[in-house]
Amino acid sequence: LRARSSLDDFSAHDASTLCWAFGAAGFRDPELLLPLADQLISSGELRKLSPSLAGELLFGYAATGIFHEGLLLTMKETCIKGIWELETEDVATFAWCFAKLRYQDREQWMALRSYAERFMGRLRPREREVVRWAFSE
Repeated sequence: LRARSSLDDFSAHDASTLCWAFGAAGFRDPELLLPLADQLISSGELRKLSPSLAGELLFGYAATGIFHEGLLLTMKETCIKGIWELETEDVATFAWCFAKLRYQDREQWMALRSYAERFMGRLRPREREVVRWAFSE
């Protein structure tokens, strides 16, 4: 309850850490995470995240099945804009999250596919499995 009353105090980095932890623990709290996404978008904080931290934040939503259209749109833009600076684990995270939430955007999938085709040899075996699964969904 305390976290819900202090959403305005969350930086994007704080939110990324919190969301990742919720996702890793399987803790689902849409009453916190939906308004948190709204606040991060309206404040402009979300756009301050590095692509890696953006992926961690999105993981929290995807792992708990919480769909937020505005968050996904911003994450798509972050992913596409920074696609060539992403690490292989970030690409696997974004692909998994978008697939898990069934977020179908042609431009985002084309960017992820281009990255995967270019750097397939750099993907670790587990990342390769995740990316293949995401594209099969």
